[in-house]
Amino acid sequence: MQNRNQSLTVAAIISALAGAITIGFMAAQFTGIDSTNVLGTCCMYLVVAVLFFALAGGFKENGQWNVSMMQLMCFVIIAIVAFGAIVEIFSIAFTIVAVIAAVLVLVNVLLCLRSENWFGA
Repeated sequence: MQNRNQSLTVAAIISALAGAITIGFMAAQFTGIDSTNVLGTCCMYLVVAVLFFALAGGFKENGQWNVSMMQLMCFVIIAIVAFGAIVEIFSIAFTIVAVIAAVLVLVNVLLCLRSENWFGA
């Protein structure tokens, strides 16, 4: 077994924590079933959480994605969060936390371009 690069472990932990934080923000923003836009708001939070959890799963040994797909997923998360902030679905605090987490994961992916075997290339 080869030694696992430490940046990959850090990126997986950041991704999993970001997914959990996203679900926490969703619970905090929930105002009750009486609200008219509760379904759309919860769905946007859940999409971002699922993408963060999927990104964390890509960091396992012989994962399902290659490096370019991991980079694309980081940019997709940033785009969805930016869209949610523009249409005022996400709070500013969540937008900042989610973008910082996605950028940190992206930086860790870019630092590990030589460890292609961890991405199942």
